[in-house]
Amino acid sequence: MSDLRIGRVLSRLGLCSRRDTAAFLETHSVVFNNSPITELNALIPEEALRKKPLLVDGRDYFLRNDPVLLLHKPVGFVCSHKAQKGQKTIFTLLPPEYENFYFAGRLDADSEGLVVLSSDGDLIYALTHPSQQTIKKYRVTLQRPIPPTAEQRSLSGIIDRGEKLKFHKLQKISPIQYEVYLTEGKKREIRRVFARIGSEVTRLIRVEMGPYSLGSIPEGQYVTVTPEDPGSRETKSPQ
Repeated sequence: MSDLRIGRVLSRLGLCSRRDTAAFLETHSVVFNNSPITELNALIPEEALRKKPLLVDGRDYFLRNDPVLLLHKPVGFVCSHKAQKGQKTIFTLLPPEYENFYFAGRLDADSEGLVVLSSDGDLIYALTHPSQQTIKKYRVTLQRPIPPTAEQRSLSGIIDRGEKLKFHKLQKISPIQYEVYLTEGKKREIRRVFARIGSEVTRLIRVEMGPYSLGSIPEGQYVTVTPEDPGSRETKSPQ
């Protein structure tokens, strides 16, 4: 076990991301072993946090070995902690103990597939921030075929609503099916690109995100894995 910086501790407890630590320490009371913590470089032994709590605003927090969740999001659910009227969120598919987990990369209500959730804000940051260049793989079905010249445009980039959109890689499976690889994932990027180059998307499934894959997880269910071993999984049923 090693010493952990306070930002890493708060992130693993699901209280804030590491980049938000300074603001969190300014607005919250954080105490360990009767000593207030106010500095970003404060270190806490990891093993000690499993025996003694971190006191945040008077509440005890023990360091846990939280799993990473891999959820197969169905169509019709939104990636949000708070839904608008009439919406169903992905958290209605999960037990209450995961309601404060972060999720990596939104899938719109019309899309399905892999959503990665964790209490570790740094892990989510590594999966989603453009600077990390994490590969995300999608399977896409189109309304009609597109010509090879349109395929090339999707790779070289198009301008839509003032944004440059482009695929990292495009692999043709059939005349109307593709595997699309992204390293960023701007809002509805895949749908917007295909719409501009000649076809509407009729089905979109995210199948991979970094080291995590959808595999054979049934729709609406999830598996738990350890951060160290993304391949070891246990399937869970929806609530």
